[in-house]
Amino acid sequence: MTTEREEFVDFVTPYYDQSGISILLREKVQEQNIFKFILVLEERVWFGIAGCVVIVIILLWILDRFSPYSYTNNKDLYPEGTREFTFGECVWFGLTSLTPQGGGECPKSLSSRVLVAAYWLFIVLMLATFTANLAALLTVERMETTVQSLEELGRQSQVNYTVLAGSPTEEYFKNMAGAEDELYNKWKEMTLNSSKDETKYRVWDYPIREQYNHIYSVIKKNTPVSSPEEGFKRVMENEKGDFAFIHDASEVKYAYYTTCPFLEIGEPFAEQPLAVAVQEGSSLAKEISQEILRMQKDRFFERVHSKFWNIADRNSCPITNDNQGITLRSLGGIFLIAGVGLLLSIIMLAYEVWQEKKEDSMRKVTPISQRQFVEKSMYGDFLGNRSDKVSTISSKENLRNASGAPAGNLIRVSSSSKQRFNGFSNSYGDTSSDY
Repeated sequence: MTTEREEFVDFVTPYYDQSGISILLREKVQEQNIFKFILVLEERVWFGIAGCVVIVIILLWILDRFSPYSYTNNKDLYPEGTREFTFGECVWFGLTSLTPQGGGECPKSLSSRVLVAAYWLFIVLMLATFTANLAALLTVERMETTVQSLEELGRQSQVNYTVLAGSPTEEYFKNMAGAEDELYNKWKEMTLNSSKDETKYRVWDYPIREQYNHIYSVIKKNTPVSSPEEGFKRVMENEKGDFAFIHDASEVKYAYYTTCPFLEIGEPFAEQPLAVAVQEGSSLAKEISQEILRMQKDRFFERVHSKFWNIADRNSCPITNDNQGITLRSLGGIFLIAGVGLLLSIIMLAYEVWQEKKEDSMRKVTPISQRQFVEKSMYGDFLGNRSDKVSTISSKENLRNASGAPAGNLIRVSSSSKQRFNGFSNSYGDTSSDY
């Protein structure tokens, strides 16, 4: 029921008390990113942290290697032993220092300790920055909301909106925009024609904030839709939640109750009742009004309302509660990293077991016999690869008795090698007559 329509038709008793205009949006589809915690810092910052860690590891190894006061160069000063900063230990120290667990025992030289102190200060500040920004990022994600009223919709520029072409909603914004223009013209006329007190009213101090002109211009820019279904479809297709459809409140509320992604923004405005229109002066107006009153008495319209605008349908939708805490999809990457570490530890355990078995199998190989050892180590240089080398040395006891033993010991050499062999035996205090 509108004032303009009542000039041409008659309305019977309203069957729906108030049905104004509502704003329909859809929930923003959250990005599925389990590594969201990485987005806390920019890529350049992550690369800077990695570069700093690498430089500290290399410098720590160099300082410990060349400093005259390091454990590597002064092992006599530490008979009980201490941590030696090899390159592998420097890598482990640099990585463990990134955590609150700490890097463990520090190096001994003053230069290395100065480097470690500066590195620890850097780590403390970076950890504090990362923790604060991670908490802020997750909080903003949970508390992120869209516009909540027509006033907010008119003040922002991220969410676009439109109406149904030729509908009362479009006519409403057109009339309100015209009313704003008319009010401003009246204000301008009043201020410019003020002769008594020129400082009391000033054109640039217009006291009414204009919003409907801006809203109507955006509506014309986005082109009104030709049917309500088209408007609902455009809202549904916009997964970022930055498009709104301004339409009749009863239809918007029905779409909101029956479609989970939809959101009804704010309270209905420009409310007016719904009623049946008849020809002006028609006798049907009285009869229809009496029938509508009887139906209201029988609570017919309440049953219809509860059937098609049932809040229970909305309750079956997934609940998005800001107080439910941080979700797994936001921090799933942390669990994934822990799982990768667990898998790597199992792989390294398998490698260690395999390496130990390999070393055990090498230790079980039959060692070189004493005869071969003596021939290759003691007499190899003397006898060479010739066929006239030592024939036999029966046991280790014969080897010990080879120096100063009586004649008849079990060493036989050929005549061609006797001279060189005698020279070798004389180096052990033996005489050639003993052989």
